[in-house]
Amino acid sequence: MQLRAIQKTCLLLLSVFTLFAHTAQTKAADSASIFNVPRLYNITVDGKADDWAEQGFRLDVLTPATGQLPPATEFDARARVGWNDQGLLVLLQVDDKDITEAKDENKLYERDSVELFMATQRGAADRYQIILSPGLEAAHPQLRWHLNDQRQNADLKKINISILAARTKTATGYTLEVLLPWEGLAIKPEVGREIALQLGVNDWNNADKLFRAMGYPALGADSDSNKMQRVRLAAEASSPVRAVATGGYERFRRTRIDVTATADQVGKPVEVREGLRALGAGQLTSDGEPAANGRARAKVLLPMPARGQAYGPLTVSIAGEPITTLNLPDPNAARRDAFADADFIFQPFTFSGTSFPNGDFQNPSLVEDLIGPYTLKTTFYDAAYNVVTSAQKPGRYGAIVEITGADGQPYKRFYTLFRQPAETNWRRMDLPLTVEFPHELGVNPTVAKEQTISVSEAFRRLWMRDGWRDPDTAVLLAGLYETQPGASTVKRTDVWHRDQHWWYELKRKTGDLKPYRYLLYLPPTYNAEPYKRWPLMLFLHGSGERGDDLEKVKTHGPPKLTAAGKNFPFIIVSPQCPNGESWLPEELNDMLTGIIAHYRVDTERLYLTGLSMGGGGTWNMAMEYPNRFAAIAPIAAWGDVADVARVKAVPVWAFHGTDDPAVPFKEGKVIVDALKAIGGDVKFTVYPGVGHDSWTASYNNPALYEWFLQHHRTTPVE
Repeated sequence: MQLRAIQKTCLLLLSVFTLFAHTAQTKAADSASIFNVPRLYNITVDGKADDWAEQGFRLDVLTPATGQLPPATEFDARARVGWNDQGLLVLLQVDDKDITEAKDENKLYERDSVELFMATQRGAADRYQIILSPGLEAAHPQLRWHLNDQRQNADLKKINISILAARTKTATGYTLEVLLPWEGLAIKPEVGREIALQLGVNDWNNADKLFRAMGYPALGADSDSNKMQRVRLAAEASSPVRAVATGGYERFRRTRIDVTATADQVGKPVEVREGLRALGAGQLTSDGEPAANGRARAKVLLPMPARGQAYGPLTVSIAGEPITTLNLPDPNAARRDAFADADFIFQPFTFSGTSFPNGDFQNPSLVEDLIGPYTLKTTFYDAAYNVVTSAQKPGRYGAIVEITGADGQPYKRFYTLFRQPAETNWRRMDLPLTVEFPHELGVNPTVAKEQTISVSEAFRRLWMRDGWRDPDTAVLLAGLYETQPGASTVKRTDVWHRDQHWWYELKRKTGDLKPYRYLLYLPPTYNAEPYKRWPLMLFLHGSGERGDDLEKVKTHGPPKLTAAGKNFPFIIVSPQCPNGESWLPEELNDMLTGIIAHYRVDTERLYLTGLSMGGGGTWNMAMEYPNRFAAIAPIAAWGDVADVARVKAVPVWAFHGTDDPAVPFKEGKVIVDALKAIGGDVKFTVYPGVGHDSWTASYNNPALYEWFLQHHRTTPVE
């Protein structure tokens, strides 16, 4: 059972930040800003700053990208950047007396570390990431580094990337010096050449939280070079970055602008303006930190935009001089996202007796801040989809909650309830229970068995206290109650998928089913060849592209390529999965059936592919409808090994990176091996040293589409 966290953080400070912010001598940064890094001479990569003197483009303040900014006495970082004929030079000076480093060589980024990203230019596919662990722990006394190779060009990938790096320990932390070679990206170093760079410093603190300070404060540079900063190789450096600003919303009751600057700016006034209109002001203070190693900080509070309104670009100034322009997120979209995440609680989800439990939001005041005063109307359904007012029988029930806010627009939530046959007396439950702990908890299995009574008692109390209030418990019990002994134990038929299927049918009956919205690509000659039937490719995106904005679907894969002008000999259908949901095979199948009815589709040449969550959806869809597709290509994905026989006759080409941190390589390999073991038609392309993004190279490979077109479905659709 997975118990959900029902407490939300009080501070909803969105991770939307500006670019590098400048001092008074420079212009405000925007998405087109570019920074000059100077050519350097006589630099030795030895982990010492002496030979840099005052050279290099200076980042005296890095931008907080995740978490709250710790005091400078606990953590601080500064950077300089330059170049020479061999590569890009980066000098990082980190103040951090409490160093905790990762054990796993492939996950150095999870603890104290430095991340460097470089691409041939902003927006380019050829890029790589270097993660360095400083080597200051007794267990890890040497500097370690790991390459995440995201280069797509086949010729470039033949070139070995070997960085130069050195670290020296200092009284307050460490100095790290790195040379990123031009050779790995075939960059010709010359004045005026533009590249893309991102740098970040990760700090693992005593509260077991990771704080990240970055040069270009946009996460995701490992899969998108648009999240890197434009950098120009020059003879002289741009003016140093001495102040940065971030912005977001606090509980959707006010807007907060945070300014961080070098310590010598303590006492200077800060102002935030929207055009000519002054919105708020503050003053840089030292927060009590010693001026010698502290920072200057200011917090400016602004009113929350009224529902339906938003701030335009906000100019942040120090002592009358603009340092940056902030573009805050759309507050209305942010409100919608926060409302979608607001927990709704039935008291309880699992109940006894004929009366249905009451329900309301866990934090009603937060919801009122999001949608205004609201009303609730709940309609209950029994397991046979009938509207009921009482729970006359034990088993599954569904609750459709209609929430109406200040704008009069109704929102709906859908919850499974379970009426147990009789009141449960947990104190009479037989002990012991069988419990196995994950090895990451460090609990010795022998000790766990010897202490079975204590462990069982703890779990019994957990169920008594939280089980009936957790929505997943009701889903679990309803599914188990309905399942007959001897039923298949594969994921396709487990209690969670049973719940999805049940709700799909109920929403279909009530009119609450919202079909997937999708992008449709037709080949250039589709209309010119009215009698031709075309192969169709169904593409399933990953979790990051969920939502209600179809433009997000163009982030990766075939939709990205077609948007850039590439032509395909397929009809390409790219649906969008709603926020908080995963791909549902029945809904995808119904969508596909509707498309086939309206377009000239060759039903013997239906192909299925997807990445990450969409790769998992590819496996699931193929297992649910094994006779539907002529071939499938799951990328960076996992699948149900126990159900793999369902796709024995389906040609499969799977792709995975060995260093994938999101879907471990072993999860992709195990299902491929299982399919091979039963004689399945399967290919497996492995990308050594590649992280989660194994899809860019895969979808850029013409051989994938040629392989698809070689296959025709030979079995009838069920």
